[in-house]
Amino acid sequence: MKYCLHCDWYTSEIDGTDQDDQSRKAVNHFVDTGHSIDTVDTSSVPWNDLQQQLLMKEIKA
Repeated sequence: MKYCLHCDWYTSEIDGTDQDDQSRKAVNHFVDTGHSIDTVDTSSVPWNDLQQQLLMKEIKA
């Protein structure tokens, strides 16, 4: 999963995209907005931890 550190944008396998597609979408989002992108390996991170990371991102914003 790739997500924006500045807005609610994200892309993941849930969208039906593979990692190459996610990377292309992330680069396009960066080029369009200048926003920083981060990556979370959802195959090794339990969903609850992922939800907590996204919540902390929103709290810090």
